[in-house]
Amino acid sequence: MIRNVLAALTDQPLLVREMRTRMRGTRAYWILFGYLLILVLFVLFTYWALLLRLSSPTTGHLRAAHEMSSSIFYTTITVQFFLILFIIPAITSSSIAQEKEQQSLDLLLTTPLSRARIVYGKLLSSTAFILLMIATSLPIVSICFLFGGVSSTHIATYYIFLISFSLLSSALGLMWSSLAKTSAQAAIFTYLSAVPLSLYSFSYVTTYSLASTITANEGLLFKLALEYLFLIAIPASLCMNAVTWSRLHADPADHAGWPRLLFLLLNVLFIISTVRIQVHGVGLNMAMPAGLGLSTLRGLPNTLSTSLNPLLSEFAGIWSSYLLILIPCCATGALYPEDIAKLGFGRYLLSGWTWRGLRRAYPASGIGYVTILTLVAFLTVFLYLGWLHGLFNVITAVSGPQSVLLPILGLTFAYLLGLSCACLLLSLYMQRFAILAVWLCFGIPWLLPFPGLREAVLQLLPSYLLFQNPRNLDLNALFNVTIAWVLIGVVSLTLCWLLLRRHRISQKPEFVNLSEVPHEPTS
Repeated sequence: MIRNVLAALTDQPLLVREMRTRMRGTRAYWILFGYLLILVLFVLFTYWALLLRLSSPTTGHLRAAHEMSSSIFYTTITVQFFLILFIIPAITSSSIAQEKEQQSLDLLLTTPLSRARIVYGKLLSSTAFILLMIATSLPIVSICFLFGGVSSTHIATYYIFLISFSLLSSALGLMWSSLAKTSAQAAIFTYLSAVPLSLYSFSYVTTYSLASTITANEGLLFKLALEYLFLIAIPASLCMNAVTWSRLHADPADHAGWPRLLFLLLNVLFIISTVRIQVHGVGLNMAMPAGLGLSTLRGLPNTLSTSLNPLLSEFAGIWSSYLLILIPCCATGALYPEDIAKLGFGRYLLSGWTWRGLRRAYPASGIGYVTILTLVAFLTVFLYLGWLHGLFNVITAVSGPQSVLLPILGLTFAYLLGLSCACLLLSLYMQRFAILAVWLCFGIPWLLPFPGLREAVLQLLPSYLLFQNPRNLDLNALFNVTIAWVLIGVVSLTLCWLLLRRHRISQKPEFVNLSEVPHEPTS
């Protein structure tokens, strides 16, 4: 078995072909030259600015050298981060889309290579070139190491972060390359979706970098870098590769089981990471009253409930913003009224909750999948807080009168129901533009024409309501928004049922009397 695994990893003819094709042209060398030129210019500019600032006679030579090398190192890492964000989508977004444009994808699928080996061959070829770019910056970083401002652990930590982000960006570009029809569309979608990914990665690195600087513990940052690689980057890339693998089949909707399962596991890891950032950065530690330690907090359920409320509110706001991206992608799609009319609208919605339905990507199963994902998200937060402060203490705190868990849960699931049903209604007549219509209306409400309409849409968004004042929530406003989303869901479902019923009546064949039909004489 080990021999077969090693053979699958080493025997990659697609990787060899991609690397030969890329390195035989002049484009790769011009990219490397431009990459190093930008790095060198930023390093020289930083060196010149620091030289002017540290040239005073009161500054010691050793201290000046340490500060200069540290500044040059952080400048190099930051510039590499943004260069990778700019270069990787241009490289990976054309991997499969270009095969479609050249009409060579069908020929590639007829080869003895499996679809999984095709996906990983494309991914490894892009990642190998990015690793080559990162390796070319090591001589610049070695200068900082010689000055003594950074240690070898520091360099290894930040390069692990760069490699992890490169792997994530490569998998993201490859996924959009399989979803889009042309290379230009894949590049646009990759750049747009890479922005929130880069913001999350950058906030993760900066939060824990400040924590390690304050505590003077480099080993903690190295452990967090490994955690980011193995708990976020690798599972996320596997999930996006599963989506790419499913898109290479003739009917991708029937092969959505593995991508959805991996995406569920990825969300669990993402939720744990997000709650850890909240707890250690701006969550419980910032909300605790002065003079109360962890042992004192465990003995006071009311204090724990008061401290948990901002964290739950902020997490619900983050998850609601995430649902605004996720629900239009899962609850919209090609709807065929004649098929739904034969099955029945109620049976069609219930079929999305079966095991067979969840393994297929269509709107009814998308609603069930997002609901299960939300349940798992809040259950993960609850269990993680129970592991930190004791499960009994957390149960007592969230069931107390001061807790806002139940209003937040009601608002989140009402928002999920209403937005899912609205997306289902839009899919009946706007299959191609349903996602764009929802994102423009609720994601960017500032583009709406009338000020009253903009304000009404903003008041309907749970994230806007929860982020206004997470410490003192207005429960009446939460209740009103919850009722509004429930009404939106009920009205959308009723309109869907009426439209499908009308389509069924219009398609119903009229009764024909067989005695009036002329028959030809038979011999």
